[in-house]
Formats: sequence, structure tokens, C-alpha cells
Amino acid sequence: MSLVKINNFEVDKLLVNQPDLTNLAILIILFIIVILSLKRRRTTFGDVAHSNQAKGIAILLIIVGHLWVHVSSQKPALVFSAEGVSLFLILSGYGLTRSHLVSPYSLKQFLSKRINRVYYPYWIATVFIIGLDYLLLNRTYSSFDILLTTVGVNLSQTTKHLDYARWYITFILFWYIIFYLSTKLQSRNYSILLIFAISLLLFPLNYYIMHFGWYQIYSFATGCFIGYNYESIRDSLQAHHAISVMAAVTGLIMVILCKLYFFGILKASLPYLVFLFIYEGTSILFSLSVIILMWYWGRVNLISRFLSFTGIISYELFLLHGLLLIKYNFFMSGENVIFPFFVYLTTVYMLSIALNKFAKALQRVSIK
Repeated sequence: MSLVKINNFEVDKLLVNQPDLTNLAILIILFIIVILSLKRRRTTFGDVAHSNQAKGIAILLIIVGHLWVHVSSQKPALVFSAEGVSLFLILSGYGLTRSHLVSPYSLKQFLSKRINRVYYPYWIATVFIIGLDYLLLNRTYSSFDILLTTVGVNLSQTTKHLDYARWYITFILFWYIIFYLSTKLQSRNYSILLIFAISLLLFPLNYYIMHFGWYQIYSFATGCFIGYNYESIRDSLQAHHAISVMAAVTGLIMVILCKLYFFGILKASLPYLVFLFIYEGTSILFSLSVIILMWYWGRVNLISRFLSFTGIISYELFLLHGLLLIKYNFFMSGENVIFPFFVYLTTVYMLSIALNKFAKALQRVSIK
């Protein structure tokens, strides 16, 4: 007999006491940790430290959001998991674009970097998930599903639900391919136009025909636009920093007000595709506001060590967080989830650190 009860929240959800207050308490505790981890250090717009802190915010919002989306039977008003995905995609598009402009990729270099950064941790996590599913849930998968998910094609319910975040891997790989093709055009303007054109086409196709469950479709293109126009955006922020900060704060307030008061009305009164377009627009607004505020922190010589470290292992956290949260939850069983959530979060951090180090060790071996 197992000494530890494993809760699987794929079907039966948890009844959480006062979800709005609980959600707010979790977010406040995370904010306090961020404040306590501040140190004096200057960062610049779009540098590694700035990007890592933004990634840290993105993954924390996703994890907290997935607590309410996948575990709880009740959902508070202020859930920001979709905004976290948007922020991730913007940072991915920005980082890929800046890296290409600094050192243009050959096809071999492009594939090598994607395998090293994306696939090694992903493959390790895949073996881990399939093994745990067999041992803990007595669940097996067909060879075809295993092959598809191994190469990053997660379009069926089975493959997408291996960790409930696997759809994103397929989505970002799709954008990597589009980005590489766009770099073969004659100018930056043509490249960004192609990426936005694909976004514009993909948005209705995904909703009406493909049904892949992809969303935040315009975010990657937004990140590429920032990357291609980095210097002018950076200089504009520097020249108008006070206005930029006020705009960012206003943007966050607008998104919060929309979630509290307006999205319900818009969803009920507009065609759903139109509502999705507006929702994705507010997610981009939220993400850009966070990016500007994190830049301003760096401008006044502040950096959060907690967010920076979280950003470094954000991809590993993304790959692993759904397992212990949704499928093999050893932590949460009652109505009060605040303390169990942070025990869970600490455990996922430790596993993600191990995955990060293991993947890097495999990369070093493969290079030799």
C-alpha cells in the first residue's frame, strides 16, 4: 500500500476555499519574494538579465494560472496564464530575432541550437512522463503517439495531455520554422510582414478548421517586430521613460479591469473569434507592460535574483510543472492550498534544476 496519496486532477477537480482570495494571497506572497530578492544592479532593455526576469514572471503566472485552470473546480477572476504564454512567445520571438541579427544562422546552426536548447530537456521530460504514467497511473501509449511527441508533434488530445503544456512545444517549433524561412527574404520589412501575414491567416484557420488549441497567435510576431526595431524602441523608452512607465501601469490596470468587468460582457455579446482577437490583444498589452516595467527596474539599478533564476530554468519549469500539479499531485487535497502550493513549487524548482543540469551534461557529451 502506498504511504503517499497521489491525486490526479485530470477529471475530478479540487474544491478550493475562497479562490479569489487564495489566488490573490499566492500572487502577493510571490511578489514579496521578488521584493526580498532585489539587489542593486543596472540592466538595459532586452539584455539577458531583463529577459530572464520577464521569463520568470511568465512561468510563474502560467504555473499559478494552471492551478486554477486544471486543478481547481472554481476559477478566480484574475488568472494570467494566457498572458504568461503571450509573454513567453514575445520573448522567444525577440530573442530569436536579436540572435539572428547579431550572428545570422546557417540551417545547420539553426537546427543545432534548437536541438540543444529545446529538444534535450524535452526528450528527458518525455521519458520521465511516460515512465511515471506507467508506474503511477498504469497508463501506456502507442508507438505512434510516442514517435509523434518525441519529434515535437503534439496535435492529438493524447499527446497534448502528456503534461498539459505540450501543445506549446509544437506551436513554438512551428514559429521557428516560419522565422527561419522569413530570414531568407530580401529585407527585414518583408520578413516581419511574412510572420504577421502567417499570424493573420493562422488565427481563423486554427479556430475554424485545424482546432489545434493554439492561442496567443500574434505574440511571436510581436516579439520579432521588437527584435527588428530594437534600437528605435530602446531609444524611445530612454527618451520618454516617465511616459513609458505610466503607459505600462495603465496597460496593466486596463487588463485587470477587463478581466474583472468587461470580458464576460464581450464574450456574451460578440462572435467568439472577435472576442479571442480582443483577448489576445489585451494579453500582448499586458506582456508589453510587464516588459517595460521590468526594464524600468533595471534602469533604476534593481534586479530580482528570484525572477532572474526562475527565468534561467523557466523552460524546464514549463516542461515539468504540469506533472506534479495535475497528474501526480502529492501536495493538495483539502480546501486550503496556499502552503501546499509553495511546497509543490519548491519541489518543481528542484526537479527543474536537475533537468537543466542533466540536459546541459547531455549537450556537452553530444558535442564531444
